[in-house]
Amino acid sequence: MSKITAVVLAAGRGSRMKSDTPKQFLDVNGKPLLAYSLETFEKSEIDQIVLVTAEESIGLCSDIIKKYTISKCTDVTAGGSERAISVYNGIKKATGDYVLIHDGARPLISEKIIASIIEALKSHPAVVPVIPVKDTIRQIGPDGSLSDAFDRSTLFGMQTP
Repeated sequence: MSKITAVVLAAGRGSRMKSDTPKQFLDVNGKPLLAYSLETFEKSEIDQIVLVTAEESIGLCSDIIKKYTISKCTDVTAGGSERAISVYNGIKKATGDYVLIHDGARPLISEKIIASIIEALKSHPAVVPVIPVKDTIRQIGPDGSLSDAFDRSTLFGMQTP
């Protein structure tokens, strides 16, 4: 199988949370939120982790990697002023044939989801995890009118940041 890199994005400021601490570094049950994602990728089938963070957080991220023994993390690199730049900076450090992009402030990624993405990459050039939509979805027209409800069996929510 091809080599796979996980680029974990942890450069966000968490401004919507109105906290001085970016959410990926908030303590949850005794460890930073970011550590949960890193540990899951460490246990998964991926070959390399590239961690992208704010320039001023590189030392903190290096400490987290050391404390939680994240041996697959080969690089901690600075992000950019926008998410796309952070993704690009991470991809530049990736050595894998395929790259998984993950938001480090989303700690509930599972080894099962990672394995299913890797399996799907064997037959598809690009993959994104999805979940079925449970809510009724309608579109609002220019005049404010509602469309008929969409058939939920054909709708899925993408699990991306």
